[in-house]
Amino acid sequence: MLNCLSLGMTAPEFTYNTTFGPVSMSDYKGKWLIFFSHPGDFTPVTID
Repeated sequence: MLNCLSLGMTAPEFTYNTTFGPVSMSDYKGKWLIFFSHPGDFTPVTID
């Protein structure tokens, strides 16, 4: 099972390369963040 973040929890450090350059969790230290994700475009989604 995946570990999920909940409101008030500390997110783990990460660095990702983006079209705007590398982005790290530490770039946002002390700021509020909203994490959003979605499945890839045009992928089937199953709702049970």
